[in-house]
Amino acid sequence: ITIKHCCDYKYLGITISQDETLEKAIREINTSGRKAIIMLNNILWDQSISKRNKNRIYETIVKSITLYCKVWPLKERTLTTLKATEIILWRIAARRSRRGITNERIREIMGIKRTITDDLTTKQLIWFGNIQR
Repeated sequence: ITIKHCCDYKYLGITISQDETLEKAIREINTSGRKAIIMLNNILWDQSISKRNKNRIYETIVKSITLYCKVWPLKERTLTTLKATEIILWRIAARRSRRGITNERIREIMGIKRTITDDLTTKQLIWFGNIQR
């Protein structure tokens, strides 16, 4: 049996590259989160849906997709991309464009106290605590 050499391969839904980094896999997961936001656009844009329900949609669908990478080593660039993905959702839900309104103001409008990176850090610390036991 001959095993062919390849640059990238997918295992359990994660792309592992030849250079042994998970950057490509993390990008794919972030892209999946953005695709979920696009698919939810009509629901998020709907004014008849409360902020509380939009927050629940975020927690159960988008956040669970994007935090799939919670135990991987993350670089600052990756964290910035995750924050951008999150704020895209909140801007759609708040029905606000990028013009003249800060990300902090969007979070205030939507009642968001913690960013996705805060949640990611918490989950990593919990995971690390479980490993230490």
